[in-house]
Amino acid sequence: MSEIEIVPAVNSNAALKEWAVTCRALQEGRQVLLLRKGGIEDDYGVFSLEQQTFWLQPTYEHQSEERVKLQDRDLFESVAALQRDGENLDFIVLGLWAQVAQVWALPPGDENNLQKLLDAPHIYEESYLRLRLDYKPQHPLLCVALRVYQAPQPAVITM
Repeated sequence: MSEIEIVPAVNSNAALKEWAVTCRALQEGRQVLLLRKGGIEDDYGVFSLEQQTFWLQPTYEHQSEERVKLQDRDLFESVAALQRDGENLDFIVLGLWAQVAQVWALPPGDENNLQKLLDAPHIYEESYLRLRLDYKPQHPLLCVALRVYQAPQPAVITM
């Protein structure tokens, strides 16, 4: 695993919410991609990548140990130790900045998609990958490969 590069201040007002353990995995080089299908707040329920550079906003809700490989579950302890009282309630902390390196879609119904995901560097259990592929089966799964950088000082933003 490689050390993350520290970059100067970033001029971006966009942030993407992601599990705190995924942010940590991206920071440590255990993972290089994000998986997106879209949610209720996305136009027509389809995720679209509006920015090519953005902050990563660690979130603690909905992350689940059983969705992460056994060898990567140590990330839960490390992110819990770093979480500040009131984080994501009273304020957010932005310390990682991402630049999109490549985007591709895995079309629905392609039996090879699961194997493609299993071969990629990530922390997710196979059952979680299946869940992501099967969610909204009419839409492709968007895979976003990132270059992740650490800001010299994290930004703390009041909610």
